[in-house]
Parts: sequence; structure tokens; C-alpha cells
Amino acid sequence: MRDEQDIRAVYGSALSGTAGSDRRRQDVTRVPGRTGVCVVAKGYTYQCTGYMVRVLQMARTLHRLGLNVYIVWLLPVKQFLHSWRLGRAHLAPFDMHFVPILPCFGVRAIERLHNWLVGKWIDLLCRRHGAEIVQIEGTEAMQFVAPASLPRVLDVHGDMVAEKHPDMPREADLRATAHLRQEQGAIRAADRILCISRAMRDVLRARHGGIPPAYIVPCLVEVHKFSPAFETRESRRAEFGLSDRLVLCYTGSLFRWQCVEETLRLIIKLRRIDTRYFALFITPGDLSPYARLLQQIGRQEDDFRILSLSSDRVPAVLCMADAGLLLRAESPTNRVCSPTKLGEYLAAGAPVVTTEYAGDAPSIVRETHTGAVLTCAAPADREVTRLHEFLLDVWAHRQQWFQRTCHAARTHRSWEANEETLAACYESILGSRLSAGTPRQAVERI
Repeated sequence: MRDEQDIRAVYGSALSGTAGSDRRRQDVTRVPGRTGVCVVAKGYTYQCTGYMVRVLQMARTLHRLGLNVYIVWLLPVKQFLHSWRLGRAHLAPFDMHFVPILPCFGVRAIERLHNWLVGKWIDLLCRRHGAEIVQIEGTEAMQFVAPASLPRVLDVHGDMVAEKHPDMPREADLRATAHLRQEQGAIRAADRILCISRAMRDVLRARHGGIPPAYIVPCLVEVHKFSPAFETRESRRAEFGLSDRLVLCYTGSLFRWQCVEETLRLIIKLRRIDTRYFALFITPGDLSPYARLLQQIGRQEDDFRILSLSSDRVPAVLCMADAGLLLRAESPTNRVCSPTKLGEYLAAGAPVVTTEYAGDAPSIVRETHTGAVLTCAAPADREVTRLHEFLLDVWAHRQQWFQRTCHAARTHRSWEANEETLAACYESILGSRLSAGTPRQAVERI
């Protein structure tokens, strides 16, 4: 476990009593008379993953809509005892409560009793903080929310059933799994559903028949944080020694379905064409298993760099990129995804290099003309050559590409542009209008 000094070095004022931290906390202060929402999430918090980013940004949006937000985070007991401070650093602006999840050793009776007790705990927290609605982040967390009279909004982040069983590409094989039964129970218990994509909604319909009213809320970013960073782009590139380099960036975790190896091989192919390419990896994961491929890219610091950054530092570094890499292979998981990194790349002014199977990314890239869509994650040499020519054009007309990608980010991937969908979901439960921060827009509810 990191000691206090290491944590402060990584997360800065998130753990300190600085004025900046105080301002962030005041931004989400609970207001008497507002409807309360308890957001229930489950998982590790020592890394600021895409899951955590969505939960935090969802909470901020709910607050902007005029709701009091309280977060309950379910943690494995080992992390609860030793490293919960990292989670508090990530989630610092909000009132929160960490609840430990104990090991049940596969004994069903113990698991049922444990989940019932955790559910009662969450119910007491809801009563204490005046929650009138519970929002559950992911189907796995629903099993811990005790049956109650409070309406429940289920936020479906992706196809967790397919992700847990990557060796079962057929839907018929998944039907016998415990994870699908868990998902089915979560869908039945929900009053409303938030889906990251239309494809995800369609999968749930096909699996479970009738589903509660579903609202499409893709994985979004806070676009306004990126524009100031782009203004210092050239000076930051000079500071990193990248003024004359073509910077390709990869952000995010390193799960197998994210095509990390294919991404590295594509960079190797591009560097064989032009050694000016520089690879920038912004990830909380460990790239050491790919050491052999990294050596083929070149020398660390000279030809590639690996950074692990807190979310508030990502915009300033990501804006150095000339293009963002978002490769996906064909799989049930990728078919329904809504990659967070698409919005991050676009907001940072970086055109996106993606594939046909990266969820909603290829359709957005084509519609907005903000990148290149490859036929697969392992393109042939001829396609790599065309990609190189495209990237040279980006490099030569950087300002024009920045304006185009930022417009696409504001239109398709900003919380501000999509929060009205979330408002409509909650208004359908409460029966009254929320104080949304943006003008009324068309809402997609299915």
C-alpha cells in the first residue's frame, strides 16, 4: 500500500485541505429541499477507471440537475481496510460512505445473508440522507440493494455478461451462466434503465424480453476541461521534446478486449514508415507484459512514454497528441460499448483512429469526419500506408482538425449536451421538472 506521501504526490489536493479542494466540495454541497439520490457503485477504487469516471461524472450531472447526491461505494474488504483513502481521493467532492464486501467462499446461504445485511445497511444510509431514488451503477451492484419502496434507476455500463465470458461468443452459451441470471434479476428490479448505447439496449431486449423504460446515455466527458489545455499545447510539447514528432496516444485500461497488443503492433508498423512517430500511453495499468513489443517501438522516453495520471491532469497531457488510438476486435463486448476515450480524444483535439467494431465510435467518426476507421484491429500494410498519409494531413493542419474534433465532442460526447436525457429519466419518476442546466433538447427514451 502506498503511504500518505505517495498518495498526495499522485493525487495532489484531492487529499489535502487546499482551497481548490474546498471549492470542489462546495460545488456539490447538499441543498435543503432538494430530492435526494443515493448512487450505489461497486468495485475497486485504487485506480481511476472508466467505471469510476462515469460514476463521478454521473453524480456531478445529477447535482447540476438540482438533486442532492450521496455515494455508497461497495468495496472488497481487503481494500476497505487498507486503501480506501485512494477511493476517497478520486471521489473527494461528494459525501460518501464505503461499505465492505466480505468473502462468502462460494457458500450460497452465507452469500444471501451477507447481501441482505449489506442491503439493510444501504437502506439505512438512504433514510439517513433523505434519498428518494437509488441509482445503481452496474448490474453487479443491484444484488446488494434491498427491496424497498424507493424507485431504482439501473445504469448499465456495458455487456458485463459477455465481458465475464469472453470465451463464449454465442448468446445461447451465455444463457446458462450465473452472470446472465444476475443481470436478469437486476433488470427485473429496475424501474428505469440507462444504457450506454442503442446496441446495449437492443441486447437487453433480446435477452430479457420486456425491459423498463430505457434512456440512452453514452460514456461522456467534461469537454470544457480540455479547451484551456490546448492553448498550452505547443509549449508542453516542447517541454516533452515532441515539437517535431507525430504523437499517437493511447489512454485507458489494458483489458484484453481493448486490443492493446494490436495497438502496439500498429504503432510499430507506422514507425517503420516514419520514425517521427512517438507513442504516448496514459494508463493506470501495467504494460510490462508487452515489454517485447515496446522494445520494437523504440527506446522509452525517446520513442514512447508511459504515464499514470489522475483524471484532472489528463487533459493537459492528452492535448499533446496528434491522434488517439481506439482499436477494437469483433466481440459481443465491443459491439455494444461506448468508449470513454472517444470523447477524451475528440475533446483534446485529436482525431480518432478506430475500427469497425468499437461500439458507437466508428459511426460518430464517420458522421463528423473526425478520424479514420480501419477495417480491423490488425490492418494490412496498404491500409497502414493510407493511415500514415491521413496522419500527415492531420499534422499539417492541426488547428482545423482541432476545431472539427472539439465540435464533435460537444455534440456527441459532452455531459452538458446529454444531461437532458438524464433529467427526463428522473422527471418520469418524480413527476416534476428538474432544474437542468441546459435548454430543453430532444430526448431519446425507448
